[in-house]
Amino acid sequence: MVIMAPGVFSNSFTKVFRELVRRSGASIHKISKYECVDEPYVYHLLKGDKKNPSPEIVIRIGFALARLSDKITIDELDELLESIGHTLFPRSSIR
Repeated sequence: MVIMAPGVFSNSFTKVFRELVRRSGASIHKISKYECVDEPYVYHLLKGDKKNPSPEIVIRIGFALARLSDKITIDELDELLESIGHTLFPRSSIR
């Protein structure tokens, strides 16, 4: 995992997360239950009340979204992670 400048993309996390939840059709309850993430915490992330989730939490949420819906792609999971300043793919890799 390549670490990018912290906070550079954090403002877009809520926007990207909301869109992926909408497209997946998954409920907050299912996302939190599937990856054992506290449901109120996921709710606050979705509403934008909580900022700067850890990469581990973002990956767990992303995996839950991907497992709950075949509409979510690996590139979209990377976009979610990039929104907090991290990436699944090094810049030099080809997707």
